[in-house]
Amino acid sequence: MFVNLNKRYVASVELLAACQGIELRRPLKSNTTLEGFWSDVRRVAVYWDHDRYFQPDLGATAGDILRRTQDELEIAINMLETSGEEAMLHFGD
Repeated sequence: MFVNLNKRYVASVELLAACQGIELRRPLKSNTTLEGFWSDVRRVAVYWDHDRYFQPDLGATAGDILRRTQDELEIAINMLETSGEEAMLHFGD
C-alpha cells in the first residue's frame, strides 16, 4: 500500500508539472486528451502564481489519480513521456 501511495504522489508531481508547463505555453492548446487531464487537475489544484504550500495540491491530485482507470493513466503517461520537442508537436491539435 505504501508503494502505491508513493507512485500516486510521483505521478501527481508529474501531472502538476505538466499542467504548469501547459499553462505557461498559453494561449497555445495541447491535444484533446492532455487538455482533458489539464482541466481535471486544475479543478483540484490551481495554477501556481505564487509560492505556497504544495501538499494540498499533491493530495488532491493523488486522490484524482485513484479515481482514474488504468487505461486513462497509461495514455497520459505515454503523452507525458513525449517530452521536449516531441511534446510541442501536440500543441495545436
